Amino acid sequence: MGSSSVDELYGSIESDPYTLERIDQVPFPNTPLHKAASDGDVPLVKELMILKPSFAGKINKDGHTPMHLALKNDKNNLGVVRALLESEPSLLGVQGREGETPLHILAKKFEKGEGDVEAGQNPSPYLAKNKEDKKQRLELLDEIVSSENFFRQSIQVKTTKGKTALHIAVENENVDAVDILVGGLRTATWEGSEAQEWEIINTKDGEGNTALHNATTKNQIQVRLFFLIVRVHFLVIIPTLFNNNCLGSYSLFFFKPI
Repeated sequence: MGSSSVDELYGSIESDPYTLERIDQVPFPNTPLHKAASDGDVPLVKELMILKPSFAGKINKDGHTPMHLALKNDKNNLGVVRALLESEPSLLGVQGREGETPLHILAKKFEKGEGDVEAGQNPSPYLAKNKEDKKQRLELLDEIVSSENFFRQSIQVKTTKGKTALHIAVENENVDAVDILVGGLRTATWEGSEAQEWEIINTKDGEGNTALHNATTKNQIQVRLFFLIVRVHFLVIIPTLFNNNCLGSYSLFFFKPI
């Protein structure tokens, strides 16, 4: 990988100058960028983003963009994700299979040991293998949330089941991700951010559940407490929000201190 793969790329272009152009015209292609992202070949990813940036938004026959593959791959290719985001921040909100964005993937639980896997069950490729992977992914999520250009474009996107990244984080009992996502919403400064904060935290998925409803039904004490802790904002809790099954939760309203 690295310089050798870049050399091979230009060798291929020298032999056939239209090779990348033809791939670009194919529906649902596995482009060279898909392969480079899956392999974790950062130099080749950067080179292809210069030559053919349109590859980054291409969805392959499995429903994945290059960034989806980089995050789903168990090699934990976060360098590829950073390289792609530096070139095109809007990729964070691109929906792939079942409407899932890269932010949805990052919101999943990042750590699961072999002892947690039931007999006959295959570990999800989304789940990182060790604590270092978890740390790196949380750092990446924090970087994304800290950059409002990245975060604003993707936090409202829902899967085909109506789930935001916050729903996903709560359902996966990923307390660290919930902390980062809610913290990002509470400290956002873009125009209309306060209204969007309320909307995201209280938005319902396809089953009529808010993220807090899901935390309540799963009895996730840590996550439930996090939602109720006053940090940057004053919090008013109105226990009148119900899901489609008439299960009560809390409607959360946040106000910045004057």
